[in-house]
Amino acid sequence: MDPSFTAYYVAELPLQSSIRNFLERQRRFQRNLAVVSSGGTTVPLEKHTVRFLDNFSTGRRGAASAEYFLESEYAVVFLYREGSLRPLQRRLAKLVTDPVTVLVSEGHIKEGVASFRVTADAQAALVQYERALKEERVLEVPFCTVYEYAQYLELIASASAVFERNAILYMAAAVSDFYLRFEDFKSHKRTSDSALVLKLSCTPKLLDLLRELWAPQAFVVAFKLETSMETLHERAQLTASRSGAHIMVANLLHERHHRVWILENGRMEEIECPESDTEIEKRIVEAVIASHRCYLDADR
Repeated sequence: MDPSFTAYYVAELPLQSSIRNFLERQRRFQRNLAVVSSGGTTVPLEKHTVRFLDNFSTGRRGAASAEYFLESEYAVVFLYREGSLRPLQRRLAKLVTDPVTVLVSEGHIKEGVASFRVTADAQAALVQYERALKEERVLEVPFCTVYEYAQYLELIASASAVFERNAILYMAAAVSDFYLRFEDFKSHKRTSDSALVLKLSCTPKLLDLLRELWAPQAFVVAFKLETSMETLHERAQLTASRSGAHIMVANLLHERHHRVWILENGRMEEIECPESDTEIEKRIVEAVIASHRCYLDADR
């Protein structure tokens, strides 16, 4: 990797030992592993950061997918952007933002206070996540910057290489395509006395490094988002060919919550879910797990 990028790396990551201990525990229990990355990455413009580049990702796809991997008995490392949606919490957040989707009226009022219960869907999610926590089957790892994300990803992927084919690397995070070279980084707030001109460099192709160096036998799932149908399938094919990803999930920005295309072995399959139906992430994870089982069977 470019030294100007790795110059941002720290000597030791905060959760380094926790990650290694968690993965060792899952190995002892002979569990399949899913590493799910989620949310967007920032590119700070100053050391004492006031300004930074960001993207719109909320982390919905990664958080939902992590829940469905847990439901399927996978151990999950959830590498997520601080402040983005997380498994289970994303459902409870609706108590504030959209309570009618989580709470059901009991139909009576006592002393002026209405009685409500949590919907069956939310209850099931609570029970599932509580069980995963008790079984120590989920580890959440927060990041903020693209540099933190890359360093954590290298650590987690390299440490999970011992799982060989039993690991899925499900790369749903929206990773910054560009970064500011270390020599152009400022220690303090940039002045607003004149126009700001930045020269950004291309972020290293982390997806390629997963198969080439860090976890060469893991089952890799990548994501491609575009705004034009004319470029979507072509760029998905190119990224899959370059990186060696086993599955590429491609989607358009405006319909990402209800339609995707699954590219596998050169074949493109469309998955569509009406917004009133089940979450499309459930269908994506089901397809990924089915392919992962075939991948495991091929080694037997």
